[in-house]
Amino acid sequence: MSKILIGSPVRQNKNILKEFLCGLEEADKGTNQISYYFVDDNTDSESTALLEKFANRNNVIIKTGSELYEVQDRYDGHIWQANTLDKIAVYKNTIISFCLENDFDYLFLIDSDIVIDKRALLQLLSDNVDIVSNVFWSQWGDKGPLTAQCFWIPDIYTQFKSFNVPITFQEAHKIRMDTYEQLKTPGLYIVNGLGACTLISKRALEMGVNFTKIPNLQIPGEDRPFCIRAGVLGIDLYMDTHYPAYHIHHERYLSRVDEFKKEGFKFDMCMTVEEPKKMKPFPRIRKFIVRIGNKLVRDFSD
Repeated sequence: MSKILIGSPVRQNKNILKEFLCGLEEADKGTNQISYYFVDDNTDSESTALLEKFANRNNVIIKTGSELYEVQDRYDGHIWQANTLDKIAVYKNTIISFCLENDFDYLFLIDSDIVIDKRALLQLLSDNVDIVSNVFWSQWGDKGPLTAQCFWIPDIYTQFKSFNVPITFQEAHKIRMDTYEQLKTPGLYIVNGLGACTLISKRALEMGVNFTKIPNLQIPGEDRPFCIRAGVLGIDLYMDTHYPAYHIHHERYLSRVDEFKKEGFKFDMCMTVEEPKKMKPFPRIRKFIVRIGNKLVRDFSD
């Protein structure tokens, strides 16, 4: 039996948060001793009320976050403000400190827009590694490809520069897409970067992994300093793809949560299908076409 702390900074839409909390509550935890630590940074009182109701049924610590940042709620890209990321790093480090001070065997850090498969937590524990993320898939933008939350150091936005060989962006893109295809097969894989749904051992925490920004590395995202520290400490990073989680980063994905819980993850669950749009000519072109058409009618009528 292990003593596990499940932690999450929470600033979330109430409908998404409800499914996140249900997923945690319904997860198979075996005989393990489970506690929760939430940093409540909600602006919606109903979201705060959901955390409090969850706390009434479970062993939960809730700390209130300060209002120093705003999260952009348009998901046409994975865009975060710098002070948002700094604050999330502080929150996650606070959770790490609590975990160490109270002698937990594992910390499971999970973002509050993720619903885990009920089998996932025990699967991650069975991997018996120091740091492992449960895979989830996202589509950033309505026409973008599905991507897992693994990435290359130093920077997800310039990954073609980080393969240590002079290759083009197109070649690097193929490497990324091939990696994502590999991750669609259930298994345990070593990756360079991960986050958002991660089981961390007490050993790794005691060695010093944390989310503090590295001052002389200009790298976006609080997960990157965490992963770099792990690499420096000689800790391998793993991605488990047996039971993908469901990433509800927009309310439009809520409609398939029940299906996910009953049948497990399907790749079309996190894809946006757009209706084909009818092309409309510009007004001037339309008037020109109408004028020419009328002239042709007159000419053939004469």
